[in-house]
Amino acid sequence: GNQRIVAYSNIRGDQLSPGDLYIAKRNTGWHLAICKYVNHEDGWVMPDPPASIYSYNCRECAKVKSVTEIKEC
Repeated sequence: GNQRIVAYSNIRGDQLSPGDLYIAKRNTGWHLAICKYVNHEDGWVMPDPPASIYSYNCRECAKVKSVTEIKEC
């Protein structure tokens, strides 16, 4: 859409807390989600709501710093 998303390059999925916004990427491009749960034992992040996007591995996720709307001229 018309959003600019800035993420921390040094805050990965294993450092997320429930309610944190994060981005994740595999082979289908970037996806934005809310963290519901982090499984530290197996190393994956569950989105909220579950199944809204794939449950990505912690290393594939980064915490979002800001989301801003891009205004069209």
